[in-house]
Amino acid sequence: MRFRSVSIYSVITLILAVSFGSPISANSWAQSIQLVEERAARIWERGRSLGADTHLGTAVNEIDIPKHRCAILGRMLGRADLIKKLEYHPEPSISSNPSWDELYNLMLYSHSLSNWVLVANAILNQSEDEKKHSWNLDCVGQMGIPSTAFEVLEVPKAALEVDGTDLRILGDIEAGFSVALVEALDGNPQVSRVVLGSRGGNVREALLAGIAIRKRGLDTTLSSNCYSACPLVFLGGLKRTIWSPYPNLGFHQMSDGSGNPIRSSSALYIAMEDYAEMMGADPNFVLASMLRANPSEMYEPEHGALYQYNVATWVQRLCFGGEKQ
Repeated sequence: MRFRSVSIYSVITLILAVSFGSPISANSWAQSIQLVEERAARIWERGRSLGADTHLGTAVNEIDIPKHRCAILGRMLGRADLIKKLEYHPEPSISSNPSWDELYNLMLYSHSLSNWVLVANAILNQSEDEKKHSWNLDCVGQMGIPSTAFEVLEVPKAALEVDGTDLRILGDIEAGFSVALVEALDGNPQVSRVVLGSRGGNVREALLAGIAIRKRGLDTTLSSNCYSACPLVFLGGLKRTIWSPYPNLGFHQMSDGSGNPIRSSSALYIAMEDYAEMMGADPNFVLASMLRANPSEMYEPEHGALYQYNVATWVQRLCFGGEKQ
């Protein structure tokens, strides 16, 4: 089989259709992952043998990870029709006497394939609900995927999972969230960091969770996008880090039970300012970010601004001169 100028996803689809003739299963994905991993190694070795520089630079370490994540999630969740453009990933052609740029692009392509393998392996280890949460958070409404493509979860509320010194949280912030967080932290005193991915939810629960995190002197970071009430939990971290490929923090106005925006003069916004200031972030920036979008929209500040106004204390490769304290 020839692979040149063929999408890695087309190869995977072909393998599944011809060899397995059935819907994607864990085993068939594992074999597909092995194929892509071997292909990445062959291309890397080919580029190296032609004199390519093997040091691509840290700025491209996470190249194509968001695209790969949504392409893989879409296919695993039966949304292949929505992610076809993301699956198009042809191998760059090179001449008989390749230039430096041609060789660099070839090595970059190999590195992208390796990132595909990393992402696919990680997603394989996720539960079905985790896949759906990630799809809803990181893919729906982005990269050409329509905002109507949400996956419905039987239990949308956040799942809390302890992973060594991390407490990983993925899902909606609903009634009882702060109590569940405290119980998880009390039962796992080794936890030093809370890792977040959430569409948000209950503001009161988010505030209580943020306060509980700060009382324990824990740090926060993001595994996926963090929207609505979720940034309030993020602010609870003593150190608040954002790693490439840079999940977003999203803000919007608070709403009443019917989805109508609460007036900016409300005492609730004064409470938001007080909370942000207590957590060390610029309260004016936080409030302005919330008021820039109505309850059905989302304002996502640039990551540099999140650092500038101390919402995040460190953003990988974007913040220089040391971590804010």
